[in-house]
Amino acid sequence: MLALLLVAAAIASAALIPFLLPYLHAQRDQGLIRSLQAVAVYQGSWRDYLTTGSRLHYDAWSVRFWVGMRAALFPGVVATLLAGVALVTGHAWRDRAQRLWLAVGLAGLLLSFGTRTPGYVWLYYLVPLLQGIRAPVRFGYLVLVAVAALAGFGLAWLNRQEWLSNSRRRMAVGVLISVLVTAEAARFPIGWVPRYQVPAIYKMLALEQSAGCCRTAAAAAGVVRTERAVHAELDGGLVADCQRLQRVLSGQLLAPARGPGALPRRGSHRGAP
Repeated sequence: MLALLLVAAAIASAALIPFLLPYLHAQRDQGLIRSLQAVAVYQGSWRDYLTTGSRLHYDAWSVRFWVGMRAALFPGVVATLLAGVALVTGHAWRDRAQRLWLAVGLAGLLLSFGTRTPGYVWLYYLVPLLQGIRAPVRFGYLVLVAVAALAGFGLAWLNRQEWLSNSRRRMAVGVLISVLVTAEAARFPIGWVPRYQVPAIYKMLALEQSAGCCRTAAAAAGVVRTERAVHAELDGGLVADCQRLQRVLSGQLLAPARGPGALPRRGSHRGAP
C-alpha cells in the first residue's frame, strides 16, 4: 500500500510540475511571497461557511453572517443533507472513492482557516507554494466540491432503497432535488452597474517601457519612492498618492509650486522621504 501511495505521489507531482514552475520562478525572480500577516487578512472563519449569495438564504438568515470580507462558502441545505446521508450510512468511510472526497473536503476545510489551523505556519515554511497564496480561504472551494460529490453518493444510496425501486418515483425525486438545488443557488435578480472605466494613469504606465515606470509616475505627483515602496503602499491600500496623481494627469488638480506636492523640475530628482 505504501509503495502504491509513493507511486501515485510521484505521478501527481510530475503532472503538476509544468503548472507549478511559473510560480516558483515568480517567487525567486520577482519576490512573489505573501507574508503571514497578509495571509491572516484573507484567511477563513466559520462565518464563511454560513455566508451565501443565494437570494433565498441571504434574505432569510445569511445576511447577519456577511460581516466584512466573506467568501460565501455555504454549500446549501439539500447538498449538505445528501452528503450527510453518505456519512451517516457509513459509505463515506468504507468506500474508497467516497473516502477520497471526504479527505479532499477535510483538507480544504483545515487549510481555509489559514494560520488559525494548528500546523499551517509550519506548512507555510515547508511548502513554498503556500507562500504565494494570499487568500487561504479559497481552499474552502474544495469543501464545496467535496460536498457536491458526497451528495451525489448520498443520492445514489437513496436510489438503491426499496421505496425508490420504482423508476418513476426515482425520477420524481431526482427532479425535485434538482429544482431545490437550483432554487438554493439562484442569484436573481441580477444588479447591473455602469461599465468600469480604466483610470488614465494606467494608460500612461502601459506605454512606459522603463523598469522604473512606477517611480516615474510617483515623481509626477511629487512623491518619489522606490518601486518596492510604491508596491508595498499599493498592496497595503494606501492609494491616496495615486488618486492625486490621477487628478494631476487628468488636469483636475494643479500641484502647488512649492511644498511636498510640487512637481519636480525636469532633470531633477528628489530622494525618498
